[in-house]
Amino acid sequence: MKRAGAVLLLALALSGCATVEEMAFPAPAPPPTRTSALPPPEVPLPSPAPPVPPFPPPSPPVPAPPARVPSPSPPAVAPPPPAPAPVLPAAPPPPRVLSPLVQDEPLMRQEAQSRIDGTERIVRQIDQSKLGGDQQQNFLTIQSFLAKAREALSARDLQRAVNLADKAYVLADELSRALSR
Repeated sequence: MKRAGAVLLLALALSGCATVEEMAFPAPAPPPTRTSALPPPEVPLPSPAPPVPPFPPPSPPVPAPPARVPSPSPPAVAPPPPAPAPVLPAAPPPPRVLSPLVQDEPLMRQEAQSRIDGTERIVRQIDQSKLGGDQQQNFLTIQSFLAKAREALSARDLQRAVNLADKAYVLADELSRALSR
C-alpha cells in the first residue's frame, strides 16, 4: 500500500503540474486588507486642459505591409482521368414531327373538317342577343377554337385540328342546349 502511494506521489512530481511541496503545503491565502476610518488623502484637482482643435492634423499615410509570398505547398494529386467512352457512329437525328404520325391522313382531315362544319352550323343557330355574360364568353371561346382548328388543318397538324374542333363542338352544343331551355 505504501508502495502504491509512493508511485502516485512520484508520478505527480514528474508530471510537471505541481511540485510535491505545492501539493502538500499550499501557499497561504493573502491576509485580508484592512480599511481604516481615515479620510482619503486630498488629491489636487488637475488644471483645465488646453482647448482641443476642431479637427486633428492629418496623419502621414501608413505604408502597406509587404506582400506575403505563400510557401510552396506540395502539389495536389489529381485523380486519374476517366476512361474515354467508346466511340459509336453518330445516329441521324429523328425527323421533326408536329403531330403524331397518322395512319390514314385523308380520313383524319375529313374528320376534322366535318367537326368544324358541324360546329359552324350550331354557332349560326345561336342568337347572340340572348347571351348573358358567361354565355357571351363561351361564344367567343368557341369562335377562337374554330379559328385555331382551321389554322391547324391548313398546317397539316391534323391531330390538333381534330382536338380543337371537338372542343369547339362540345362547347357549342352545351351553349345551344342552355339557350333552348
